[in-house]
Amino acid sequence: MEPGSCRWDDEPDDDDADFVPPSEKELEPEIEQIGLLRPGRERVTPEEEVPKEMEVMKEMEPMKPVRIDTKKLLYTGISKEGKGKIKYLKARYRDDPEDKYYSPVCSSWDYGWTYGEDTDLSTPAHGRVQMIKQSFFRQNDPQLKPRDPIN
Repeated sequence: MEPGSCRWDDEPDDDDADFVPPSEKELEPEIEQIGLLRPGRERVTPEEEVPKEMEVMKEMEPMKPVRIDTKKLLYTGISKEGKGKIKYLKARYRDDPEDKYYSPVCSSWDYGWTYGEDTDLSTPAHGRVQMIKQSFFRQNDPQLKPRDPIN
């Protein structure tokens, strides 16, 4: 180990031989990149970058935005009276998952994801009816048995 150099667990100090103090020009781009404000300076963000950040945030959100009429329920009344938060949560519960989420959040939702859609149920044009079974074999025997009492 060189004399005057810092060890692996030691922060570089100005008394070390290999220490190079950072200059103001090196720090300024780093500060702008992070977005920190310097005193007396306003942060200027290009308009093109904001929508890209918003798109990334929207992709990460699993839930769709709440409808305005449902959101207004939060601000009407209090929960103790059955209004406010209670009414809002009941309204959100009644919504289908397809209306609340962009895509299924977990794999178990795949089974019921399109549960609310109407399926086209159709019967065959020439239906199959078991006429012989219905006419010759009865489920309930109409004949009297010898053990039945006669009134």
